[in-house]
Amino acid sequence: MNQVSQFLRQYHLEEQHVYLLELIPLIKMIWADGQKQPAEVSILKRFTMNHLATLAARNEGVMPVTVETTNLFMDRFLGSEPSKTMLDDLNRLCVNRLRNHSDLEFSRGRAQEIIDFCIDIAAACAADYPYEFNERIVEQEKTTLKNLIKEFGF
Repeated sequence: MNQVSQFLRQYHLEEQHVYLLELIPLIKMIWADGQKQPAEVSILKRFTMNHLATLAARNEGVMPVTVETTNLFMDRFLGSEPSKTMLDDLNRLCVNRLRNHSDLEFSRGRAQEIIDFCIDIAAACAADYPYEFNERIVEQEKTTLKNLIKEFGF
């Protein structure tokens, strides 16, 4: 059994959820500080709309995953904080799928878009205002962002 099948079964995911793995780094970023905030979720939703449009375009208008399935997937990961192990495992699957994609230009662009949205999520909410110049993004978010950048090979 390959790693994808193992994690799908282990985390009770459906095969079509593989198409949604690119949401995981953003979800990981949202939960980096242990709490989700409305502005962060809005950024995830915008990325998700872009992602679904990209999937449709690359599949000649055929959606490999429904909007309803996508919403249920997001609800599962946003309803309460998922385990760090699960997010790490699924994030690794996302990174590996993009790094092993046959279209290197496409995969590099997708990875860059994911990082860009993660930066926006990190910057979306400061805990207290006014904040010091280096407190806009909390330490847990900085660490998560640095790790994501490293994992994607930037």
